[in-house]
Amino acid sequence: MWSAELASDASAAHPVTLWVALDAVGIANGGMEMAPGLHRTLLNEGLGLPRGALDGVRTVEYALPAGHAGLHHPLVPHRSHPNRTDEPRRAFLVRFSPRTALLERQCGGPLSEARARAAAHGWLERPSRAGRYMWVPGNANALAPEPSMNRVYVCCRQSLSASG
Repeated sequence: MWSAELASDASAAHPVTLWVALDAVGIANGGMEMAPGLHRTLLNEGLGLPRGALDGVRTVEYALPAGHAGLHHPLVPHRSHPNRTDEPRRAFLVRFSPRTALLERQCGGPLSEARARAAAHGWLERPSRAGRYMWVPGNANALAPEPSMNRVYVCCRQSLSASG
């Protein structure tokens, strides 16, 4: 089934996903297929697209060798195919998201509250090498040892010597 990850105005601030193939990926082993160029067109009011919405639209296979990566916008219609091989199709995904009210709700409040909560739990802030960014665990899942699709880290751009 075709989907787009968001149903909102294409001009709004959206995250992008960095999809890193840990194994070579193509349609045969569960890779994605995309309908490029349609991220500016609202095709749905939910996550699924109406049947026939992409009839006659050019699609491309999201084929990547192991170690290669692709970026995609959540409004680009896409679908994953079943893995019809005996080999795994592993990937590492990173979602880059602008600071929005939704992200603040998921993190339990504004960045200052996320930093205070992290400090209260003894969670480490992870500064970048240049000291311009830091990663603050946005929720407990970010540090859980078991795999989770709900790990939220918050990146803030500021000097580490600055307060708050």
